[in-house]
Amino acid sequence: MDDMTLPIQGTILGKVEGLDDPVGHDDYEGERRPVELGTAVEDSNIITSREADEDNDGNMWHRIVLDIDAPVKLVPSSTEGHFHLYIDVAVHWDEYKELLEALVGAGVLEEGYVEASIREGYTSARLPWIKKTNKKEV
Repeated sequence: MDDMTLPIQGTILGKVEGLDDPVGHDDYEGERRPVELGTAVEDSNIITSREADEDNDGNMWHRIVLDIDAPVKLVPSSTEGHFHLYIDVAVHWDEYKELLEALVGAGVLEEGYVEASIREGYTSARLPWIKKTNKKEV
C-alpha cells in the first residue's frame, strides 16, 4: 500500500508475525497472538484501539477499532463530521437496545437519540438525499 494514511490517529500500531496465515482467533484457544506493539508505521501490519497516552490515573484510553464480520456502510450525514453507520446484521430488539445503551455509555451515540429510538421501537436516520434544514418553527 503506497498511501500509509492511518484511519485514526494516536493509537498504537503493531506487527503480528504470520498475520496472513490461515489461523483464526479461535485457534489460539485463549492465548494471545504474538504481537510486537509500538512499531513504526512502515513496519506495522495492525492498528490497535489502544492510545499511546494514559489518563492521570494510569488507565489506558481506547479508540473504537472493530473487525466486523458483516457488510457495513458509512454515509456522511447532513451535519459536517457526523455519519450514519449501517450494519447488515439482524438482531432482536432487546439485544439491539443493549447495544444502543452501551454505545451511549461509551459516548458514541447521543442519549436523546437512543431514548427516542427506544420509545419509538426502532432507530432511524435521514435518507442520504434528505438534508437537515436547521430551521426552527416560531
